[in-house]
Amino acid sequence: MAGITVTPDEFADIVIAFVLDAMTKPDLILPNNVEFGYIIHKMQGGGLRAPLLSYYLDTSSITRGKYKMIQKSFTEQGDRSSIVISKSSNDKMPDDEKSTIKHIVKQTLRTIKAHKMRKNNGMPLNEETVDKIIDKVLESK
Repeated sequence: MAGITVTPDEFADIVIAFVLDAMTKPDLILPNNVEFGYIIHKMQGGGLRAPLLSYYLDTSSITRGKYKMIQKSFTEQGDRSSIVISKSSNDKMPDDEKSTIKHIVKQTLRTIKAHKMRKNNGMPLNEETVDKIIDKVLESK
């Protein structure tokens, strides 16, 4: 039996991973739950897959790894899993600074790429414009 201990924030990330997983593999994730399948189908039809995928890609790799530990329990192949939600962790987990930096860099590169295509016809941006974009992304954090 697999088990994980998560904070409330990590639990929210795991729920998003679970819903996205159900959208991606509807025949594997809770295949016998007709009502759940119906809701997932409605969510997918409502255009929620792209925002969920974006959210999932921005979650920390630690949380994604925790979901993978319990993922099989939602299929017919898996055993039971337990999820313990603790308000405060006894062994304080270090802040995942790499994921924060990675998110900022990704967001900056997306903005630069969009700006180049939209306003600069694919030409390189000058240093002043890139600095403005970086400042804007950092202010949003």
